[in-house]
Amino acid sequence: MARNPNRDKVLEKPIKLQKGLSLFRVQKSPYYRCKVWDSRKKKNIIRSTQTASLTEAKTIANKMWAAVYSNQPIEKS
Repeated sequence: MARNPNRDKVLEKPIKLQKGLSLFRVQKSPYYRCKVWDSRKKKNIIRSTQTASLTEAKTIANKMWAAVYSNQPIEKS
């Protein structure tokens, strides 16, 4: 079965919350994804927020950003 090439397509312009932190949605999921830049490892960490609400996603994204910069594991909610 062929994989749909559009399933990972970003639906809307990413929402930049601060330097190194943004939210976006992809076609295959109703949930927002969070992208955090980890300056120590020099790479992006992308995780689902498990919510379709932008307000909740912003809160979760800020917690993820704080966890990365305080050297704590990112908790699954």
